[in-house]
Amino acid sequence: MYYAAMILVLAAVTCAIGKWSTKPDDMLMEMGIDMQRFSTGNEVIVWLILPMLCACTIAVVQLTISIFAGAIAGYIVSIVYLVVSVYWVSPFLMGNYLMIIRNNRLCAGGMDAAAGIISCIIVMVVSIVSGSVYFNRKNIL
Repeated sequence: MYYAAMILVLAAVTCAIGKWSTKPDDMLMEMGIDMQRFSTGNEVIVWLILPMLCACTIAVVQLTISIFAGAIAGYIVSIVYLVVSVYWVSPFLMGNYLMIIRNNRLCAGGMDAAAGIISCIIVMVVSIVSGSVYFNRKNIL
């Protein structure tokens, strides 16, 4: 899904510019993204690894909430959490790490990718452990 979104953005920028361009000046002019500040390793972390890790973390947290409070509650909490992260910039909101434009390499005061990866891993481990402990103690039958 993430790769499809990247292809759609690339197609939209290509249509907006009117030509296929990989020049950093065109990306800066059309989208406000300064591509000269990126290196190859940073691109992989910011554009591929961090969004996928954050999406997996949010899914595991939603599953854990669903185990504790029900499927509808888990869905509602995750949607509200993502909507709140659109409007407020905070390192505690994982949705901020899903947005490339909120990265500190692109905008001042943005989110740090390393901190995002560490916090995603911590939240995922805590969610898995708490969900499995609750599930093992729950009487299914």
